[in-house]
Amino acid sequence: MQLSLLSVTSVAAALGATEVGLRAAGFSWHLRPEKVQFGWPHSLAEMENRYRPDPELIWARRDAPEILARARRERPDFVFVGDSCVELSSWPQRFTQLLAERHPQRPWRTESLGTAGWTTYQGRVLLLRDVLPLRPRVVTVGFGWNDHWLAFQRPDAQLAPLLSLDGSRWGGLRLVQLVEKGWIGGLGQRAGAHADTGPRVPLAEFRDNLRTIVQAARQHGVVPLLLTAPSGHVRGREPEYLRGRFLADLHALVPLHESYVAAVREVARAEHAPLCDLAASFAAMPQPRRVGSFRKDGIHTNERGDARIAQLVYDCAQREALLSATPAGDAAVPAPTASRPAARSAPPAGSRAGASPR
Repeated sequence: MQLSLLSVTSVAAALGATEVGLRAAGFSWHLRPEKVQFGWPHSLAEMENRYRPDPELIWARRDAPEILARARRERPDFVFVGDSCVELSSWPQRFTQLLAERHPQRPWRTESLGTAGWTTYQGRVLLLRDVLPLRPRVVTVGFGWNDHWLAFQRPDAQLAPLLSLDGSRWGGLRLVQLVEKGWIGGLGQRAGAHADTGPRVPLAEFRDNLRTIVQAARQHGVVPLLLTAPSGHVRGREPEYLRGRFLADLHALVPLHESYVAAVREVARAEHAPLCDLAASFAAMPQPRRVGSFRKDGIHTNERGDARIAQLVYDCAQREALLSATPAGDAAVPAPTASRPAARSAPPAGSRAGASPR
């Protein structure tokens, strides 16, 4: 008995000494993201200023609860879901302005929930958990960049469940943080191993996420409008900053992105879902004009590109007869059960008719 007690005491003392040593050495590690990268190398947003950790979405905009609360009070006609190409773009406001100018006979309500750095994983969770209960008439779905960037040690669908560890009551212990880091491979990551992690959302899961989004939206009376992601990149002139941090082979950038764009088209065809092929429209432009519609990163459109996207989305909505439907009201639509998908697989808070474009 005394030997067992001595052993327990010795182990406890050793663990305590290790904890003190880790703290003295300044060791601290958290799985939750502290910064969000969304394009040009210096475009970093501090998590505490603009975003917040979310156990299901990994991170979310701090203003999302306010947007969702407003949308619950006023059922939106359009909800824009996507990544930084939605959040940091003026095209949602410009699109709303077009609605106000060309269809002034009725009020239009739109909300933007685009979030920098998000993939279809977050889009899928957001739709099931937060968007479908709003019963919007239309949800635009714009992803395709972050999905094919290199994963942060694990694909998004595997990384999100691990956040629960970081949020536990033991999460403040440096020993627990050390075990977490070692468990997900942080300690064993050799030089260059980041390139072996694969994409944040593999292509097959990208398709599955889009299919789930389309099918779930339709089941709840919401029209899903899929958008392809246009690009300003040119073969042989790929941005050097993308090498290593975003993809292993810089020369693979254009064909890799095109494969994800093609997947959006495939899902649209298979599910008979409305498609607004922004990528095809931009690709048909003369190269200087196309490149001149993007910021330096070749990913985010500038004001000229924003205006073009707004017009293209408007044309697509008109073509699909989404602008002549009955105004948003209290039609009986079953409210979805909020759930997260299976593990396999600042900017404007909202827009209103008449809002000035950025």
